[in-house]
Amino acid sequence: MFATILILVGVGLGVGIGFLLGNGPISRAVGVIGMVVGLGGAALAAHQSAAMLSALARQSWPTTEGEVVESHITPANDPMISYRYDVDGASYEGESNMHAPGFGLRSSRLETAHMILRDFAEDPKVLVFYNPDNPAEGKVKPGPPWRVFTRVSFGFCLLVLGCVGVTRGARAKR
Repeated sequence: MFATILILVGVGLGVGIGFLLGNGPISRAVGVIGMVVGLGGAALAAHQSAAMLSALARQSWPTTEGEVVESHITPANDPMISYRYDVDGASYEGESNMHAPGFGLRSSRLETAHMILRDFAEDPKVLVFYNPDNPAEGKVKPGPPWRVFTRVSFGFCLLVLGCVGVTRGARAKR
């Protein structure tokens, strides 16, 4: 997925350069490149929008109280918790990424991850959202992580950039 995004960014830069160069053979190619960028952006936005809608639907799941049994920080500086919860007399365990923002300096991401986990050390009780059809599927943070919003926004930007490229390429053919 990351490689696809890098390719789309590269093509998007090509569209931008072609846009600045004006009419000519490069400008005509901008229409084709714009179409590819626009379609890639639309696909990225649609895929991530589906993930966002799925995450938003989880927010309406029933809840139960759970307890954090372990917490740690991954090598990518993501704060993770393991927790236990009960539904209708059955015990379940789960693990959740607490979604520290992935931007900023590595040291600030690590500091943020430590702050998030510190809250669970002070109060190990968590609210677990569980799937009523499959109570073994539980989430502590049922909403979409910041990454999904970033990818949807990036997809829409590529879509707009692609539309500009297509329009610019169409003008060059006149």
